[in-house]
This record gives sequence, C-alpha cells and structure tokens, in this order.
Amino acid sequence: MWNLLLYRVAPVICILVNGACIGRLYGFTPAAVFWWVLFWICGSAIHMALHETGHLLGGLCSGYKLVFCQVGPLRLASSGDGKLSLRVRRDRSGQCVMAPASLQRIRYIRYNAGGILVNLLVCAGALPLCRAVPGYGGFFFLQLFFAGLPKLYTNCIPCLSGGCPNDAYILRLLTENPACRRDYGTYLYVYARRFWGLPVRRQDYAYERTEEGKKAERIYYDALQELLEESEGEKDG
Repeated sequence: MWNLLLYRVAPVICILVNGACIGRLYGFTPAAVFWWVLFWICGSAIHMALHETGHLLGGLCSGYKLVFCQVGPLRLASSGDGKLSLRVRRDRSGQCVMAPASLQRIRYIRYNAGGILVNLLVCAGALPLCRAVPGYGGFFFLQLFFAGLPKLYTNCIPCLSGGCPNDAYILRLLTENPACRRDYGTYLYVYARRFWGLPVRRQDYAYERTEEGKKAERIYYDALQELLEESEGEKDG
C-alpha cells in the first residue's frame, strides 16, 4: 500500500498540482516549460544537499563523528584522525554516514530526523515566497517548494524500499525496540572503523540476538554480522 502511494500516486499528484499552478501563474509557454525543468532540477539538487546537511548537523549535535557525506558526485570524507578530504565520485547519490562516539547510549533522533526537518523548513519558507517574489524569482521558489515534496513524502512515511529503510522507518524502528538501537549503533560504529581502516575484532562486537521479531527488526543486526564476517575474511586472507 505504501509503495503504491510513494512511487505511483504521490508523484503523479505532485506533478499535476505543480503543472496546474504553473499554467495558472505563467501559462504553458515554451519559456515557462524551460524554466520549469531548470528550476525543478536546481530545486531537487538543493534539497538533496540540504537533506544530507540536515543529517550531518543532527549527527554533530548528537555527538556523532562524520564518516562521509555525499551529495551527487562530491563526497566529503573523514579519516580516523579527523582529517577531511573532498573527492569526486562517479555515482550521484546522496548519503550521510556518521558513527556514534560511544556505544553506551545511542542517540538517533536528531541524526535521522535532521534531513526531514531541513526539507520541511525550506518548503515552508519557499511557499509564501512564490507570490511575494515577482517574476521568475517566484517561479524558482515555486519549484523549490515542489522539489522538496518528494524528499518529504519518501522519508516521512515509514517504508522499506528494496530492503532499505527510509528515515521515518528507522526512527520508528529504533524508538520501539531497544535491541534495534544496539544493533544500529554497533553497525555504524563497526562500519566507521572499517571505512577508516582500523582493526575490527569480531569478539569485540559480536553478541547473540535472542529477541524474536520481524525480519525488519533484525536489519541492522544482520548487516552487522556481514561486516564482521567480512572483517574475519580479510584477516584470514
């Protein structure tokens, strides 16, 4: 049901409403269509960058350490000693990976909700500017508003897409299940150590997950086991 809403119904509604607003305010002239596409692309890029920045700021406020933050082809990565480097990559994804400073208390709300909050604030600020700013400036803010809606409806409604949880799903999962919080924090911690090339001993992070539950509730535990197995394989090799 949610997949149908997220990937079929919501985008169609968004495009139709957006088109209706453009037709009423600017008309469907070739120039309007050109600026529509251009401003939509720019707005989408801005929202992607702001979404990942929101995760970054939320993580820093919670004491997390940056592993890497990628926006499009640009990746800002941190080394184990805190040095930053900027690299250009072939993929165009958006992702912010951070690690908790301690496994004793896993803070997760600001880190995972930061991206949603920033997109929401930008959309809320762009909407009144659509009419307040004259000409194509208002057109830009209109597209900045509509470009942010996909980020909101694909992250605010808890959903698993291809086995990957969105922000709202992670928040719900970690809030409802303390065992998942342990899995989540340990997974990020081990992932960061592997990314930084630091040693990972299986016995330091392995533990039995005795709690029964849905497969989705073990998503980070299973991912952690894969990381630990990879570490063992590299050590043996």
